[in-house]
Amino acid sequence: MFKSSDDIADAQSRLKSCVAGATPRTGTNGDDVELQNALQVVDSAVHPETNEVVPLFFRRCAFTLFNTPLFVGIALTPQTLGWVIGWQVVNQTYNAVTNYFNRSSTEDGALKTLTVNFALAVSTATGAAVVTRTVLNRWVQKSSSMSKGFIRPVLVRFAPAFVATVGSSSLNMFMVRREELDKGVAVRVAPHGDATVVGTSKLAAFDAMVATLESRALLPMITLTAPPLLAEYLASRGGFLSRSVFRLPAVTAAVLCCQLLSLPMSLAPWPWFMHRQIRDLEPNIRDSAASHGLDPSDFLYFNKGL
Repeated sequence: MFKSSDDIADAQSRLKSCVAGATPRTGTNGDDVELQNALQVVDSAVHPETNEVVPLFFRRCAFTLFNTPLFVGIALTPQTLGWVIGWQVVNQTYNAVTNYFNRSSTEDGALKTLTVNFALAVSTATGAAVVTRTVLNRWVQKSSSMSKGFIRPVLVRFAPAFVATVGSSSLNMFMVRREELDKGVAVRVAPHGDATVVGTSKLAAFDAMVATLESRALLPMITLTAPPLLAEYLASRGGFLSRSVFRLPAVTAAVLCCQLLSLPMSLAPWPWFMHRQIRDLEPNIRDSAASHGLDPSDFLYFNKGL
């Protein structure tokens, strides 16, 4: 995670030398430890298609580092309008820049949409949280069984945060990457950014966006459930455990554990490079693939993005 620019450049150089030789870039040669290490460094710090170095705090490996204090704040602060707006401003600013640096595209045009994306995502997140909180309060008040204990405050705390986070994160990703749907994404003959580009496919772009949306829905589910439950439970017990000085480390540890669990769970079902059979892509892609000597039953690969 904390590799210097020189370390990253050296790792890229090693992989380029590997590509020029007989050893494949996938790094499956278990005897070559240096190649494996170089591949790990490049995959964690470099965009797979543009070969640009992603700034530290917007890499996948930095997700837990940045989001732990964010989710701790969401879990411990009151779900008032002011706090909801404040946390969503921080969250969506981070999401917008992360989406741009991890987009499934080699185009720079997405940078122009960041301002519009930020305004729409924050307003949508805030509106979703406020509406959900109002509806949920009315529903809970009508149910006498839920109006007692800490079930009601947990629901009121969890639901607005979850709906706002998932909804705004999805919109954020769509706004930053919507040009992919208009222009398509590069489809390649192999699952890495150095492979030959056969063409650009809108169908592949749609698959990439759907997979990213599904991943975004899974990501906050655990983190926005367990820590709020723990925070409300400790607060309801009274005594020294209800004091923030004791709750803060407990909730922080819970958020950290949930992040370490939820991040791989949300990424593992979908590979970084997805694939589609050539016969299922657009006619121009099929024609281009045929000119490259590929069979309709072969697969072409495209970057899903983060």
